[in-house]
Amino acid sequence: MAQYNPRSVQLDDPGESNRDKVTNVFKMSARVYRYEGLAGLYKGTMPSALGGILYLLLRWGAYNAHIEYADIIRLRYDIPEPFRVPFVVAVYSLQTILFAVVALPISVIYIRAVTTPYRLGWFDPVRSLRVLFTPAELRRPWIIFATPGLVTVNVIQAIIKAHVLQGITLIASQPWPKEELLWRIPVVVLLGVISLINIPVLDVIKAKLSVQQSDSESSPAVPKEVSVEEYSAVDVVSFRQEPYSSLIDCVKKIGSEEGWTTLLRLWWAHLIASLVVIYNGIPPGRIPAPPL
Repeated sequence: MAQYNPRSVQLDDPGESNRDKVTNVFKMSARVYRYEGLAGLYKGTMPSALGGILYLLLRWGAYNAHIEYADIIRLRYDIPEPFRVPFVVAVYSLQTILFAVVALPISVIYIRAVTTPYRLGWFDPVRSLRVLFTPAELRRPWIIFATPGLVTVNVIQAIIKAHVLQGITLIASQPWPKEELLWRIPVVVLLGVISLINIPVLDVIKAKLSVQQSDSESSPAVPKEVSVEEYSAVDVVSFRQEPYSSLIDCVKKIGSEEGWTTLLRLWWAHLIASLVVIYNGIPPGRIPAPPL
């Protein structure tokens, strides 16, 4: 999703602008396998595993601190009636935002590891970090959070996933009496459309902002003292050289330079993932079958 595919490029060879153009995940997978081999398809395995461990630790901490979603729902009974729903939404949103901010560095590591042309050791985190991050980012890790639009897009995506998918699950897991069909079906469809449109778009934006290194102009791609091997002499993934100045600028530049359909890459994968999440959130034996 971080792949940069400009619709027109000024080159000496006019035909070069459309050569090896990658437009979908299948072409990219084939290109990675062609130039980097099977190992190139598994470059994000270790960051993904670390992200899973971090998620479990955060859930464990939330469980022991009694701030999980179920705990928040139970707290609403201590709140006056008019403020119960806003209270649950606000507290759950705050929890989601905190989780998204804490997990942001892992997300950046994963995206950069997947797109890097260098071979990273599975059990050599120090050298891997020196390859993935500029010296300025390693000295001051907090500047990653200052990347224009990166925190915003992560928070928005986390809130949409939490509230929209949770809302669909809650509605779908309840009995479907005939008198409620007129509002339940449109609400579920509306939430599904919101999820399907926004989550893939935000994923593309997040990927492009995550590979945008801070202070990259004054820092080399990889420090000279770091010994690292490239997968191939060919640039498998193309990046936009000029950084985006903001979230809005990123969206505008993607649309004008690559086409608006670029923002909907892998929409079908998100649809499948969302259906799995919703299905797993419905209690056994409660799969809704609207009475006709």
